[in-house]
Amino acid sequence: MPKMIAVHSYKGGTGKSILATNLAYIYASYGKKVLLVDMDFRAPTLVVAFEFPKVKKYFNNYLNGECDLEDTFYDASHLVKHTGGELKVALADPSTEAIREMLIKTRKWEMDALRRLFAMKDRLFDELGYDYCIIDTSPGIHYSSINAIVVSDLALVVITLDDSDMDGTRRMIKELYNIFERKSMIVINKVVGPEAGPGSEKKKLVETMQRMFMEPIVGVLPCVCELTKYRRSRIFAHHYPRHPFTKAIKEIAAKIE
Repeated sequence: MPKMIAVHSYKGGTGKSILATNLAYIYASYGKKVLLVDMDFRAPTLVVAFEFPKVKKYFNNYLNGECDLEDTFYDASHLVKHTGGELKVALADPSTEAIREMLIKTRKWEMDALRRLFAMKDRLFDELGYDYCIIDTSPGIHYSSINAIVVSDLALVVITLDDSDMDGTRRMIKELYNIFERKSMIVINKVVGPEAGPGSEKKKLVETMQRMFMEPIVGVLPCVCELTKYRRSRIFAHHYPRHPFTKAIKEIAAKIE
């Protein structure tokens, strides 16, 4: 069954964008038809992961009603050409002017944008035959993130073990997700030591977090030095298909599916 997934977090710096990008790549590598959308309009980063490709239009233009949805697509299917999958990316405009413009949108614009998101969902799944649409959102309670969560089938919430992050995430789930009755799953990222491994410490961490958030924990991602080395300029799962980090994302993909 097709799924639209909003990847979200309470704070910035949780690794949300890296998870969204690699999850989209993993599904495409399984032969799925996938669209990855950058709706983190305050700090667009997917342009870096895909090496600043030339595009006709940005996703901002689609939400502004200035172009068709397909005009925003960058075709990254060459990354998964051996699998028969398809990976398209709708990028957010990284220019300072575009970021400033998105921060001062009116309430009317927000409602129009939400309608365009629902129209996008219908077109992707009913007409174009996509299997997954994965949306990278802005952290926190921002209008674009709320729109993405409202239109999605699932919110994948990325947290770290920072106390302020966990407390804020707990309140965000209660005050946002529960109000909109949106299903959510949690991924714990940047875990160091035995809690990131396959043993009892990891199991104990998952059980503790599940009691705290009352939501399913679908993944524990280790803190990986290679991610820091390559920053955002590579799709990690593509270059390190056998790495424990990639294996953990594959497990998340399987649990979602």
